[in-house]
Amino acid sequence: RLAERLRIGISQEPMMIPGGTIDVTGSLGVATSETAGILDATALIQTADTALYRAKAEGRNRVEFATVTDMASYIASSNTVLQT
Repeated sequence: RLAERLRIGISQEPMMIPGGTIDVTGSLGVATSETAGILDATALIQTADTALYRAKAEGRNRVEFATVTDMASYIASSNTVLQT
């Protein structure tokens, strides 16, 4: 909810530049440790980054959440283990 409120807030305020105004949008990627167990900060940042790139690829100006698949891919590629 917070990410969506931020996205909306960003898009509601045009940026003033010397030649006039431009519309601003935001794409956000969100990851939580509740999705697939407790991950370290690096894993959360990496999976949020994956979600951010998905938001950009799917049209921008949106919020995407890291999926269990994103987290599993990160774990497999980095030999990270879930903490319990």
